[in-house]
Amino acid sequence: MNLLNKMYIELATFTFSVMLFKDALCQPPVPRIIGGREASIMEYPYQASIQFFGKHQCGGSIITERFVLTAAHCIIGESKRSITVRVGSSYRNKDGKVFNVIKLFRHPEFDEETYNYDIAILQLSGAVEFGAGVRKVALPSPGEVSIQKVQETMV
Repeated sequence: MNLLNKMYIELATFTFSVMLFKDALCQPPVPRIIGGREASIMEYPYQASIQFFGKHQCGGSIITERFVLTAAHCIIGESKRSITVRVGSSYRNKDGKVFNVIKLFRHPEFDEETYNYDIAILQLSGAVEFGAGVRKVALPSPGEVSIQKVQETMV
C-alpha cells in the first residue's frame, strides 16, 4: 500500500470518527429515569441529597433530626470531611439546608462485591429542623410489618 492510500484511509477514519462524535453531541440527552416525573420535596420531605464536595452522589432518608440513612456503597472510600447532606430542597444545588457529616456508620458486614448489608447511617453536624419540606421518614413500629414473602427486585 502506498503512502497516498495510507493517508486516505487515515483521513477517512478520522473524518468518520469526527462525524460520529458530532452526531453524539447533537443528540438530545437520554433521560436517566425512564417513565419518571419531576417531584417536589413537599411530596417526599424525608428525602436527602448525599453530596461529595457539594455535588449530588446518592439519595438518603432522614430518620431522626441528626441521622440520615443511605446505602453503604454510596460512601465507599469517602471520609466525613468530603460528605455533606442537603435536606428540604427539590434541587441538588440550591435551597434547603446543608449539613456537614460528623460520623459515618457503615454496616459492619457490608460486602463491596455482593452489596450485601448495603446500609449506612450518617450523623449530621446539627439538628434538622422539621417543618414544610423536611420530615423524618415514616418507619413501621416493631411488629407492625410481617416479612413472610420477600421478593428480590433487580433493576
